[in-house]
Amino acid sequence: MENKILPYISQNREEELLICSICNKAFTGKLSLDTHLLTHTGEKPYVCEKCNKSFGMKRQLQKHMHIHKDEKPHICNICGMAFKQKSYLQTHMRIHSKERLYVCGMCDKSFAQRVSLRNHLLTHTGERPHVCDICKKSFRIRHQLHSHMIIHRVDKPHVCSICNVSFKRKLDLQTHMRIHTGERPHMCQICHKSFTQKRSLQLHILIHTGEKPHMCECGKTFRLRHSLKLHQLTHRAEKSHTCSVCNASFRKKSYLLVHMRTHTGEKPNVCDICYESFTQKGTLKRHMRIHTGEKPHECDICKKSFPRKCSLQVHMRVHADDKPHLCDICNKLFPRKNSLQIHMRVHKEGKPHVCTICNRSFKQKYHLELHMPSHLDEKPHACSMCNKSFARKQHLNKHLQTHAGQTTNRCDSTGHLNAPLLLIFLPVQVQNSCL
Repeated sequence: MENKILPYISQNREEELLICSICNKAFTGKLSLDTHLLTHTGEKPYVCEKCNKSFGMKRQLQKHMHIHKDEKPHICNICGMAFKQKSYLQTHMRIHSKERLYVCGMCDKSFAQRVSLRNHLLTHTGERPHVCDICKKSFRIRHQLHSHMIIHRVDKPHVCSICNVSFKRKLDLQTHMRIHTGERPHMCQICHKSFTQKRSLQLHILIHTGEKPHMCECGKTFRLRHSLKLHQLTHRAEKSHTCSVCNASFRKKSYLLVHMRTHTGEKPNVCDICYESFTQKGTLKRHMRIHTGEKPHECDICKKSFPRKCSLQVHMRVHADDKPHLCDICNKLFPRKNSLQIHMRVHKEGKPHVCTICNRSFKQKYHLELHMPSHLDEKPHACSMCNKSFARKQHLNKHLQTHAGQTTNRCDSTGHLNAPLLLIFLPVQVQNSCL
């Protein structure tokens, strides 16, 4: 199929428009059309001589070449971090300004960078596009795949000079060395607790901000991924509804139908005021607050209100210094003394194992595991007399006491349970005899 040529009259002169034969997009120059055609063919003629990465356009290669240079002329005037490109610095500055331009249309969570939003959306769709060629394990984010690939390396070239433990990555060795040096470079600016790893500090900060970034499909959120996984045990019911596109599975058909909209692009929930459309009813409801001015999420400390929960969570960082009451055991901070006193009961009563659903605490992990089925739909222990079922066996045993003095009258042919018969216990005279 040949590209079409159409006449085009500009303000100064008559020119010919070159039309792409694939998508009918028009261009005024052959070079522009040739560059555009690469988007259809997938051809990437511009190759980096240092890392062999290829690009469709020359300016993309030129921009890429900056990563092979050592110069980082763009410096953050707040934290001193340096960047090779001005755009990287501008994106970084959002960390200090707390500006979050990119908002998830499904859960309303916001992000400073577009790539962070893109990676977050995969948690809703269930997609894992990055697959390991060796073991076929899949990952949501590319750098997770890169980190995973290290486990397939046989050699461990980085050896600790003190204890001879070896590591596959130099970074892992550097982190390990802090065990010997006692170095804890990552310090919390709120309570001044220090950590050996940056990730440990990031998790610790969530205690002060109250953020819970890990969300279950049922809407409940958690501070730690481990807590989310424990909670998901309560959803052990079979996920029989599977997406035919990405194989994500769901407990309810309605969840699957909502999920399918991420693939079809369907947005049936339309705003009556501005006609913006959304995939989920809840997202439309949150959007309507823009028009109504409703702000249901209120700060307990300064009473300022917000239309979105995530905005309140970001705001709470302002009051990080307004929580003077510190728990000596777990370092959790509280704005009021009575809140700390209530919290201390968890430690004083010696019940460290807390249910993530109802907050009930237990002395032993085993007791918590026994308690968890009470939140499940499963009730495997059924009474043979009245067919009532229970989540725990001891509840069944207690219930059976209500049938004391009764026995079942089950039909031998049909198996139906008839009215119970009352047992009459007669006194029995027992004679003792020597054996």
